[in-house]
Amino acid sequence: MVGRDREYNYCENMENLYITKVVRVGNSLGVIIPKNILVGINFKRGDTIMFSEYAPGQVMLRCLTDIEIRNLKIRVAKI
Repeated sequence: MVGRDREYNYCENMENLYITKVVRVGNSLGVIIPKNILVGINFKRGDTIMFSEYAPGQVMLRCLTDIEIRNLKIRVAKI
């Protein structure tokens, strides 16, 4: 039943469901995020984002403010 519940949660909001593939970007791998999703979450070209594994198999993305970027650089420099 867990599998069915999980599948149902993915399909609950179909207008926000997108499927894409992991692609090669130079020597790395990347995922293309559709423009309307980026606009909806207010991400722009050149933004610095932070990402982490939120739960097993789930990733959270968050745009960093200039203050957060500066504070992270200070913390890293102290290590």
